[in-house]
Amino acid sequence: MSVLNYHPFPVGLGDVQFDIAVYIENRPPLEAYLSLYHLKPLEENELDNIVTRCSNNWRKIFNCYAKLLYQLNTCDLSSWQQYRDQLFLKEGANAALLFSAPLLATTELKESKIVHVISGRTYASKLNLPTLDWLAPDFAINRQHKIIVSPYFDYRQLSNIKIEQLAALIRQLRI
Repeated sequence: MSVLNYHPFPVGLGDVQFDIAVYIENRPPLEAYLSLYHLKPLEENELDNIVTRCSNNWRKIFNCYAKLLYQLNTCDLSSWQQYRDQLFLKEGANAALLFSAPLLATTELKESKIVHVISGRTYASKLNLPTLDWLAPDFAINRQHKIIVSPYFDYRQLSNIKIEQLAALIRQLRI
């Protein structure tokens, strides 16, 4: 259970059948998301609405995550921007951006194929996570629970090279 933001079910944006979950400590500062208590797929133009009405920080978060998912998916789209605009966090995308803490306590979830990515070492330190193996200052992993702590989803902290490293770690946990 988390010290912060605990819910007995996932809360955030994305596909309810997700197998990759990125956990972030904050939510878009809009009423629809501040009062959200379930997981919902992004709707048409919703991403643009969030980015337009919120800080540039949300553009960076979404873009970093879209780049990561584009590297992991075998879709027919030619760029991560097309992936972001057409598939990102929508129904069938198999990914979620969660505002709730990771649910790791149940046997069912331990044995699941879900890879849990915690965005930011600071947020990870606030969670009651199982023991992590720090691979480098930027990345930690717990293979049993399929947890990865990554740099915060921001261009400066999660550069394209680090996105490639994160994608490689996710592929290892999917085996």
